[in-house]
Amino acid sequence: VNQMITFIMQEAKEKANELRLKTEHDANLESSMMVHSAKNKIQDEVREKEKKIAMQERIRLSRAEAEIRVKKMKTREELLETVKADAVAALQNATSDKTKYQAMLTDLIVQGLIKLNEPKVDVIVRESDADIAKKVKGDAVK
Repeated sequence: VNQMITFIMQEAKEKANELRLKTEHDANLESSMMVHSAKNKIQDEVREKEKKIAMQERIRLSRAEAEIRVKKMKTREELLETVKADAVAALQNATSDKTKYQAMLTDLIVQGLIKLNEPKVDVIVRESDADIAKKVKGDAVK
C-alpha cells in the first residue's frame, strides 16, 4: 500500500510539475505576445508622430517660402515705384533745357520712324511741344 501511495504521490508530483511548466510556458507566451503587440503599437504611434512632424515641417517651410515671395514682390514693387519716380523726375528735368530737349525729341522721332519703317507717319506730341516738333520735323525726316 505504501508503494502505491508513493507511486500515486510521485505521479501527482509529476503531473503537478507538468501543469506548472505548461502554465509557465503559456504565461511566457502570452507575455511575449503582449510585449510584441505593445511594441507594434508604440512603433505605429512613433511612425504617426514622425509623419505629423514631417508634415508640420513641410507646412512651415512652405509658409516661409511664401513669406519670402511676398517680401520679394513688395521689394520689387518698391523698386519699380522708385524707378518710375526717377524717370518722371528725369523727364521733367529734360524738358527744362530746351536745346537738350529738342535734340532728344529729334532722336526719339528718328527712332520711331526707323522702327515703324512706313512711308507716312503721324507724330503726336503734347500741345506744349508742338512748336519744337515742327522745328525738328525736317531734321528727323532726313
